[in-house]
This record gives sequence, structure tokens and C-alpha cells, in this order.
Amino acid sequence: MNNLVYIIIGIVALSFLYDLVISFMNFNNRKQPIESEVEDVYDKKSYETWMDYSLEKYRITIITKFVFVVINIFIIVFNGFNLFEKVSIELSSSPHIQVIIFLAMYFSLFSIVTIISDYYDTFIIEEKYGFNKSTKRLFVKDQIIEIVFTILIALPILYGFSVLFTNANNTFFVVAYISLIVIIVLFNMLFVVLIMPLFFKKTPLEEGELKEKLSKLSSKVGYELKSIVIINVSSRTSKLNAYFSGFGKSKKVMLADTLFEKLTTDEIVAVVAHEIGHSVCNHMMKDLIKEIITTGIYLALFTLVLNTSIFVNAFNLTTNNIAFGLVVFIMMLAPIRKVLTFISATISRKHEKEADMYVVDNGFGEEYINAFKKVARENFGHLNPHPLFVMLKYSHPPLVTRIKYVKERAKSLIL
Repeated sequence: MNNLVYIIIGIVALSFLYDLVISFMNFNNRKQPIESEVEDVYDKKSYETWMDYSLEKYRITIITKFVFVVINIFIIVFNGFNLFEKVSIELSSSPHIQVIIFLAMYFSLFSIVTIISDYYDTFIIEEKYGFNKSTKRLFVKDQIIEIVFTILIALPILYGFSVLFTNANNTFFVVAYISLIVIIVLFNMLFVVLIMPLFFKKTPLEEGELKEKLSKLSSKVGYELKSIVIINVSSRTSKLNAYFSGFGKSKKVMLADTLFEKLTTDEIVAVVAHEIGHSVCNHMMKDLIKEIITTGIYLALFTLVLNTSIFVNAFNLTTNNIAFGLVVFIMMLAPIRKVLTFISATISRKHEKEADMYVVDNGFGEEYINAFKKVARENFGHLNPHPLFVMLKYSHPPLVTRIKYVKERAKSLIL
């Protein structure tokens, strides 16, 4: 093996070590004293249960990541790429089909590990602590849908990009980037309409007290709530959730049906106000722009890898196809991905705070805090995440942080 191969192995190993260290810091920080703002979230027994739950979740996450690292290093050390190339050439004379076969062999290894990990997480850990509502039949169905959907989407894209790389020469980046932007926009527009129904049943919010209060809120803030739908999350989990999705006519506020079991009507109104805040502050479009910029950075680096032969020579491959380039790119991308994740998480936390402030400004501060605490309690939220882990990874501010600034905002409005 030459020095470049050792560098790639080092990047893979150090990336795992980075995740291991900051994850351990975050996990170990649960032992720190709980601040007064959140001390009523768990009673003593529930907190001890959460400690056990967090330990098991931590273990399965680290084990899964470790297995990924072992697979990657094993492939590199034992000439797995040469095997993938040889098999793909033997199975097809088309270089574009060879790309698909190469990547299918590589990613199938990780897919198998992911499915096993998800199964253990769902039917051992989540089941043990009362969260899992799924069945093994439903789990298998979801996995099949995900695999089929991935094949239907990924295969045409891979084939098209392979043809483009072979024929486009200097225009590859421009054409590929425009194509990816179109795909990203379409995915965001069609997710709620086409993809969500594959996994969850959607029903419109029925007439009643909640709809009346949401209508009053809509009139008050001057925002038209075109669509609020209930999704049957309870078919898979007891955890609570809500989010805003889609663009234009496909734009919807999505409420998990589990919210109705634990939150009061006013608390749900506060949650919806938060989602309206995201829309009013145009966070969906800002997130889309962020995604497009990030994609451009990734694609530029990917193109750089494709246009150099040093990686092909380092692994003694015969051709520099897009499949091998993608795999090497993913391996070497880790340090840059950490930086981009930090930037993205920072922007996301800012957006969450702006949406939180929107809730307080419209008079639902107290209900929102109550909803925060119930969601944390029901979802086994971490009350003491490590500040470094929050800075690097968290897309939402920690619970105690959110409660503090919500209270400060409410107090400033009174004064």
C-alpha cells in the first residue's frame, strides 16, 4: 500500500475516533447536575430509566459506526475495490452498468449492517422502554419500500451521471449541479405528496376546538394555514413530533397523532405556532438554499476526485469510473463533512430560536414551555447535553436553553 492509501485509512479511523470522543463526552455529561428549569421533567425513577436507555442507545450507535469503519478498512486492506471492479466488468460490458454494480456491492454491505442495527434498536431497545409500536411485518415492509424507492431513484441518477462524466468533459460539474438542484427541489416539493404516504397514513385535522383555535391564531398572525394533517406515527412509535414540510401547494404542517395523547389543545396550538414561525421566517427556503450551496461544495470536491488518477493508481484499478470516485470521495470527505455539519447545525439552531420567539410573541410562551417538557419526557430527551456536542451536532437548542430564552422573551414583552 502506498502513502495515499494509508492517509485514507487514517481519515476513516480518525473520523470514527472524533465521533467516539464527542459522543462519549455527551453521554458522560448526563451525570452533571440538572438545572432548575428542567428538574421537573423526570422524577427520580424516570431519570434512572432514561440513564439506562441512553446507555443502550449510545452503545448501539457506537457499535454500528465501528462496524462501518471495520468494513471500510477491510475493503481497503484486502483489495475489495479490485474485487468490485472485476465482478462488475465480468457481469456487464457497459461501463455505466458497471458503475451501478460496483456501488451496489459496496453499499449493500453497509445496508445490511444498518438494517440489523435498526432492527435491534426497534425491537430490543425501543421495545424494552415502551416506545416501539411497530411490528416485524411492518418493519420488513418499511425496509422493502426504502430499498425499492432507493433503487428507483438512485439507479437512473447514477446511470445518468456516469454517461455525463464519460461524455460531458469540462461541462460535467455545471450540468451535474443543475441536475442535482432540480432533484433537490422536486424532492422537497413531492416528499409530502408521494413519499410520506408510503409509510404513514395522513388525515386532515377534524372540526373541533383545536381547529377553531388554530383558525383564530391564523387570523391573528395573518398567516393562512392551508393544510394541517395528522400522521399515524403511533403505528410505529409512541414518541411525539411535529414538523413543517413542502413548498407551495404541497406545504403542510404535519402533526404526529401521538401529540394528541399527551398535549393539551393550547399546547398543540403552541407547537403549530412554532411551525408557522418557520414558514413566516422563510426557513424552508433558507434551508433549501443552504442545501444547494452544500451540494455545490460536495460536487466540486467530487469532480476534483474524478478528474485525478492518483486514487485509481493508488488502488491499482484499471479505470477511473464514477463509482470508485464516489466511494473514495465519501471516505475522504469526513473532515469537511464535520465542518459543514457544524455550520448547518449552527444555522438550524438559529432558525429554531427564531421560530420559538414567534411562539412567545403570539402569546403562547407558557404553553410552549409545558409542551417542551412533555415532549422531552415522552421522548426521553437529554437534559444535559455536552456544550461541545451541542455546538457541533445539535440542530435544535437544548431544552434548558430554549426554556431560558423563552422565559426571557416573555418577561421582556411584559416589561
